[in-house]
Amino acid sequence: MTDTDMEHLKEQQCDECGKPAVKIWRVYKGHRYCSTCYARVFKRRICPGCGNFARLPKNQPNAVCQRCEINKPCARCGKTDYEIGKITIYGPVCNACLPYFHEPKPCGLCGKLSIFLSRVKRLNIEVPVCPSCARPDHGNCQACRRHRLLTEAPDGRMLCNVCLEKGNVPCPECGETMPAGYGRRCEACYWKSLLEKRIKMDCAAFSSPQMAAFFEAFGQWLGRKVGAKKAASTIHRYLSFFIEIEQQWKEIPKYDMLLAHFGTLRLRRMLLPVSWMEERGFIVPSAVAKEDDSNRRRITTILNKFPTGSPEQVLLSGYHQLMIKSLEADKTTIGSIRLALSP
Repeated sequence: MTDTDMEHLKEQQCDECGKPAVKIWRVYKGHRYCSTCYARVFKRRICPGCGNFARLPKNQPNAVCQRCEINKPCARCGKTDYEIGKITIYGPVCNACLPYFHEPKPCGLCGKLSIFLSRVKRLNIEVPVCPSCARPDHGNCQACRRHRLLTEAPDGRMLCNVCLEKGNVPCPECGETMPAGYGRRCEACYWKSLLEKRIKMDCAAFSSPQMAAFFEAFGQWLGRKVGAKKAASTIHRYLSFFIEIEQQWKEIPKYDMLLAHFGTLRLRRMLLPVSWMEERGFIVPSAVAKEDDSNRRRITTILNKFPTGSPEQVLLSGYHQLMIKSLEADKTTIGSIRLALSP
C-alpha cells in the first residue's frame, strides 16, 4: 500500500469511533464524524443564535448552527465583512488570514519551511515555492524606490512598470515633478503630511490647550529647521520633555527653573526644544547658571566617591558644609568649592 493510500485512509477515518468510513459525514471544528456517529452525537434542536432548528452536538449546549458559525468575525483579525477562507477550530477565518492556519511545508526550490507557498506561472515554476523564491525578479525601483516587479529600461535602469510607462509626472498636491511610481503624492509631500499627523497625535497627550499649542508650534518650527523627513522621524522623542514641563509648571518656565529641574545634561539632550524656546523669547540661557549647575553635579560626584558613613566621607562632607557656609556669606564661589574638594 502506498503512502498516498495510507493518507487517504487516515483522512477517511472517523475521529469519534476510530473506524474507517466510506464517507465522512461531517467535519465539526476539525473533528471528523462518520454517518453513524453524526446521527448519535448531533441532535435536532433550536439554535441559540438564530432560533432555527439545526443538528447540533448534544454535549455542547452553547453550540450554534453552521450559518451562525460563519457569521462570526474572523477568528484572527476580527474582520466582519469578509469572504470565508476556512472554518477552523477557533471559528471562521478570512482569505487573508487563511495561510496562517496552514501547516508549514518545505519550499520546492530552497527547502525552507513556509506557510506561504505558491506556484509562479510567470517564471514557469510548477512546484510550490516560498515568497523569496517566488520573487527573484522583484526589487527596489531605481526611480520611485518601491519594491515591485522590475523591468530593465532603455537607459539600463531597473524600473517598475508604472515608472517605465509613465516616467515623471507632476505631484497632485504640490505640482513638483516626481516619478509616477510614487502614486498620489511626492516624497516631500508624504513626509510633510506624516509630520502633521504625528504632531496632531502628540498634541492629544496634553491636558492644557496652551501646551498643546506650544508643542504644535515647536513641531512646525522643527520641520523648517531640520526638514520634514527628519522632523517626522524624531518628533516623538521630544514629547516627554514637553509633558514633564506641563506637569511641573503648566507653562514654559524661566531658564533658571528649567536648569534646576532638568540639569545641564538633560537640557543638552533637548537642544532643539531649548533653541526653539530661546528663539521665541520664552527663555534666556545663562552661561553662568550652566557653569554653576555643572560644578554642582561634579561636587555631587566627588562626595559620592566614598562609601556612606566611612571616615573619609564624613570628613569630606563636613568640609563641604563648611564651604557652603562660606558660599552663603559670599566669601567663595561654587567653582572654588569644586576645586577645593577635588584634592
